[in-house]
Amino acid sequence: MARRKATNKRGYKMRAGHIAKFTTVVAFFFILFIGFMIMKGNATTVVPEAPTASEQVIVVGSGDTLWAIASEAKDSGEDIREVIYSIKQRNGLRESGLHAGQSLIIPADH
Repeated sequence: MARRKATNKRGYKMRAGHIAKFTTVVAFFFILFIGFMIMKGNATTVVPEAPTASEQVIVVGSGDTLWAIASEAKDSGEDIREVIYSIKQRNGLRESGLHAGQSLIIPADH
């Protein structure tokens, strides 16, 4: 007769409990890591140079958008997308989202 290995149900439950705890901890740190990566991606680390005398500095108000600011700053006949691009480049912005109280430099040669 072949011998059967004895199984310990309590030991099995402990192993399943350890796996569940491990999985929970790994999932928690994964979510935490993703959160930090999202926050880091939105953070602007580039500090623009001081504005020149021909550049205008504005403070973003509540509800202001980059499109609205660029449309006020553009010259007639100028493509607003190019103005938005130059404002983003001058201020080191990756995204188009703005925050109330944020200072933006409007380039003179947009």
